[in-house]
Amino acid sequence: FLVSIRDSAQEAIEGTATMFKVAPELVANSPFALMGPPAKIAEDLLARRDRWGFSYIIVGGEDVNGFAPVIKILAGK
Repeated sequence: FLVSIRDSAQEAIEGTATMFKVAPELVANSPFALMGPPAKIAEDLLARRDRWGFSYIIVGGEDVNGFAPVIKILAGK
């Protein structure tokens, strides 16, 4: 998963799209990109679970601490 925890999902999406030289819509619609504030990422993960059945994700070691607020939101859901 591509993880970018920021206040603005759009900034993260545009930055990632520029880095990979793809359209921002491709990044925004990817089930493997988790971008934005923790509440949005949690919401996106729940939607992906409902749509595609994802129940496990893997984040890189460099993202573990930043991802903690997302886990807190999702605990018990």
